[in-house]
Amino acid sequence: MTTLYVTESGSFIKRKGGHVIVGRNHEVLFEVPFKSIDDVTVFDSVHISSSLLTDFISNGIPVTWLSGYGKYFGTLINTNTVDIHKHQRQFTMREDQEFCLALSKKLNQC
Repeated sequence: MTTLYVTESGSFIKRKGGHVIVGRNHEVLFEVPFKSIDDVTVFDSVHISSSLLTDFISNGIPVTWLSGYGKYFGTLINTNTVDIHKHQRQFTMREDQEFCLALSKKLNQC
């Protein structure tokens, strides 16, 4: 899973063809293939073009905003990508004490 982190205030993110461009002050800092991005986290004042934001939403790529100090502001996500049946199974499994015990033992081994 590849997360695109953009931490520098005043940076911009836009799309050019099949790539996501990250830059600052009219200078390109780096490019990332759009298909390689699974989620995006931006800090402080980062500007994302509206067309790229639409592309992220349409492709189920969540975008999370944090302050420069890491305070969570929110996440933009396409709700059509939520697997409600998976969530129902997860809620059902939390009532299964044997499953919960076995899972906690596995996690404790990590």
